[in-house]
Amino acid sequence: MADVWQARRPPGGTITVVCSVVVEQGLASPGVAPRHLDVPATVHQRIVQWLTAKHAGRRLESADDVVAVGFSTVEMGLAYVSDVMAAAAAYADSYPAGGLVVGAGVHVAEAVTGDGGVAVDGHVSVCSTIARHARGAEVLVSSLVRDQLDRSATFSLVEARTIALARGGGEFLVHKVLW
Repeated sequence: MADVWQARRPPGGTITVVCSVVVEQGLASPGVAPRHLDVPATVHQRIVQWLTAKHAGRRLESADDVVAVGFSTVEMGLAYVSDVMAAAAAYADSYPAGGLVVGAGVHVAEAVTGDGGVAVDGHVSVCSTIARHARGAEVLVSSLVRDQLDRSATFSLVEARTIALARGGGEFLVHKVLW
């Protein structure tokens, strides 16, 4: 997987970060997932693991209920998140009592490659915050992602809104993806 990752990483050194989070009743669950979200969180982790491999992504980190995965292009990241959302919806349809609703955020970051692997500094935190602002099964992308999109994509961006970043990081413009 590492060879594929290095071969596909753009020469400019950017990486597309996708964060997904289990949400409850349309609001991202803060901090550690509540006890009744244990099963959906586990299913979410399995979906992420399977689709990360399928889409040649690289797991960046997990914190509480958020999982971050990196991709070498915006298109690869959006294809991945589309499949994550479809798999989560299929699970929810099959097991309504399971309550799996996943929201996601997509952001572009400058990647730094070193002995410890690929680092994206604070951009995973930004992406995580974007994901936590998802309302229900929503995918939000940063304006940086919007600027890199191929206009012939099979989706559109609607409903631009401003979100507050954590720890006084200011405001950030995000766009909802309409598939």
